[in-house]
Amino acid sequence: MRKFVSDRAVRLVVRCLANRYGVDVSKYKEDFLRRRIYARMVALRVRNTWEYLRILEMRPEEMERLLDSMSINVSRFFRDPAIWDKVKEIVLLPMIKEKLKFHGMLRIWSAGCSCGEEPYTIAILVKEILDALKARLLVRIYATDVDVDALRRAELGIYPAYELVNVRKDLLLRYFYTTASREYAIRNEIKRMVIFKVHDLLKEPPLDNMDVVFCRNVLIYFNKLAQAMVIRKFMRALRRGGYLVLGATESLSSEFLDYFEVVDLRGRIYRLRGLPDHCSLLLSTLASLSSRSEGEPRSRLHH
Repeated sequence: MRKFVSDRAVRLVVRCLANRYGVDVSKYKEDFLRRRIYARMVALRVRNTWEYLRILEMRPEEMERLLDSMSINVSRFFRDPAIWDKVKEIVLLPMIKEKLKFHGMLRIWSAGCSCGEEPYTIAILVKEILDALKARLLVRIYATDVDVDALRRAELGIYPAYELVNVRKDLLLRYFYTTASREYAIRNEIKRMVIFKVHDLLKEPPLDNMDVVFCRNVLIYFNKLAQAMVIRKFMRALRRGGYLVLGATESLSSEFLDYFEVVDLRGRIYRLRGLPDHCSLLLSTLASLSSRSEGEPRSRLHH
């Protein structure tokens, strides 16, 4: 694919989006951007990247289509079922028991929630645990994404059957009902547990005082510098002892293992030991930036 969309062409598209439309996509991995640009070229039947750049500069609607293609909304309920079993037993059950003991509120952040499958999955698990314990607890699940259309669909809470293939039949009957179009709608008792909000992980401050942060299959699309920045935001978002759950192909780099305990490596479940003070966190950030800038051209950090 590189022969169709060169490294220079990717940088020119990134620069065009920034200069012409004020949109910064430089934090995405270059190969990811290359695949999205090539897909748009194929859709438009253009022969080369120079022709595509001219279209991008002249048609704002193409900018919208390219950005839409960069929003990854591939998800389903109980994606990776074995990991959700671990989340239920290792993270949610002990956290709920702790909150019940001290009469607290459970606060969960689903970052990069796409069309709502993940936060609704979390809500179903929380409800199952509370019902089993015959207990009531104030629960807030904050679900955020940069894609407004995906969030609108999430709030609607209606899904085709193929997105529920991993949902057990008893859970399907308990928490969903079928619509006239033979799709599945989430019941209100689950919908009420989730608050959807537009939020850009790369540009905006994190939410705060969270017991658990889920960010599964999002970081893989960011470059290493952006990944580190987002992890630092999650450190600020989590209370001491809070959990971070990443995707199956994602993991924390060594620079963060002083601050996180590995609870379950295969499940990508981590627990925050304690925040470093502001000085050490700043020094860590500066050291990370310095080491990266020495290892690659400065233009890679600022294009």
